Amino acid sequence: MRGSAESLKFGGGAAHGAGDAISISSPRLPGKSFAREMTGYSLPALGFARDAVRRGLATSLREGLEIEADLNTLAFQIADAVEGMTAFLEKRKPVFRDR
Repeated sequence: MRGSAESLKFGGGAAHGAGDAISISSPRLPGKSFAREMTGYSLPALGFARDAVRRGLATSLREGLEIEADLNTLAFQIADAVEGMTAFLEKRKPVFRDR
């Protein structure tokens, strides 16, 4: 389950099925290509996502969702969040500064 959750959060794979069953349409294994793909994202935002997955897997669904909501709130307070939203509106690639 841990690998599936991390693939969804970090790899952008799609979840299929219902209930507790999760399958990934294209599972990703950590490695050079995974690291290369992640370099285009804000490092603090990736850290929040990683923490949400790791902490959430060790708790109940309700607690996991609360952890994700709290970390998502923090992620939107970093400077890179403004850059990401601005780049989206301007239809360009964001230039993250890891702040």
